[in-house]
Amino acid sequence: MVYRYEYAICALLLQSIITYRFFSKRRFPNIQNRLFELILIIGILDIAMDIASSLMIQNALLWPVWLTYVVNTTFYTIQVFYLMFLVLYTTSVINNYKMKNKTAHMLALPGVAFELLLLTNVFHKTIFFVDPIIGYVHNTGFYVLYLSAIYYIFVALYFLTK
Repeated sequence: MVYRYEYAICALLLQSIITYRFFSKRRFPNIQNRLFELILIIGILDIAMDIASSLMIQNALLWPVWLTYVVNTTFYTIQVFYLMFLVLYTTSVINNYKMKNKTAHMLALPGVAFELLLLTNVFHKTIFFVDPIIGYVHNTGFYVLYLSAIYYIFVALYFLTK
């Protein structure tokens, strides 16, 4: 499968323009604006790391193994954080700036668990690994990352319908 970089580059350009426009105006420093700032920054990092990790995955044997681990772990880590902050932002908008610490902790707890799994992947290789002959390989634990996305989608839907 060939990765099409054109879409990611266009997304990065568009996200950069939106981020520039948002930061060029003065905003009231409330929780919603702070979360939206984080979402914009994490979004740019996510797209940039998507491009970098895709380059490394397609040419895994050309890069040092440690660098492939660092870039891909960073990319997957950013993706989990991105989902967490999107749900936190959604709940802050729905609850009109009011979010209990208990709610925020309950939203963050599964994300932290997924992050720990990602950060320790270099030891247990459950999510992915780099084989010196085959290159980059998704392992069976890779689908846990989809579970984090599904979890946060259902949480967001819960708050939207509530």
